[in-house]
Amino acid sequence: ARINPALLAQIGDAVLVGEADHRIADICEAALDSREALARLAETEAALHSRHRPHSRVAVAPDETRPFCSAFHSPDSSLANMFLVELQRGCPHRCGFCSVGHWQQPLRMFPADEVWSAIPETARRIGLVGPAVTDHPDCEEIVMHLVNEGRQVSLSSMRANRITERLVRHLVAGGLKSLTIAADGLSERQRAILRKQVKAEHIQRAAAIASACGLKAMKIYAMIGLPDEDESDVAEFCDMVTDLHGHHPRLALTVACSPFVPKPHTPLSGAPWMG
Repeated sequence: ARINPALLAQIGDAVLVGEADHRIADICEAALDSREALARLAETEAALHSRHRPHSRVAVAPDETRPFCSAFHSPDSSLANMFLVELQRGCPHRCGFCSVGHWQQPLRMFPADEVWSAIPETARRIGLVGPAVTDHPDCEEIVMHLVNEGRQVSLSSMRANRITERLVRHLVAGGLKSLTIAADGLSERQRAILRKQVKAEHIQRAAAIASACGLKAMKIYAMIGLPDEDESDVAEFCDMVTDLHGHHPRLALTVACSPFVPKPHTPLSGAPWMG
């Protein structure tokens, strides 16, 4: 809805664009009243988009939000018994392909005590989520606190240039089996185009940390079909992966490639699809 609410406006009376923290009560009240009441609210609420009236961008004050977390945790859920809690909202990076850093503002890093207080005692598996959780200044402290309580902990994302051995050792103690990072661009040249701050040396260091901490597997995400991609970019990426395997033969490497998709509100929104 944030990227293109017009798609949903064709099937909904009104579409909320952005965060619902301080708007949800009024919207639910109007929706339960009547379609007319919801339409009237859409005329005054800038974040509500309808087929008749596009929304305008709305700034969110940092003190209006609290970390989102799971409504319940169950052994029958997709992430069995894992309780998810938000560590941050927004992203400090403005990568050329990602809409979050350009659209989901302002950046909020939730204090450690708010994160801890959101987690129930009964939750033994914790997932810390956010676009770039390793950028949270208290990420290591939060992980260490939860692991010391005997809980299993996982992170939704780990940037290769923010990984430390101390953090990975805490995560291994909390049940981590495999390290997952994103290279995104296949080469240093392409990562510069993407405004991605991760370099080959960061990926190599992440692999060394994974091996030193006793992990047996590492997964690398990459995008193909980026603007001006050529065979030299592919060759550079293949050489890097081969080099990683040579230096860490006991670390099972998995490479996941996905096609580049231009997204609205990003510097590469008008980039062509790969031919």
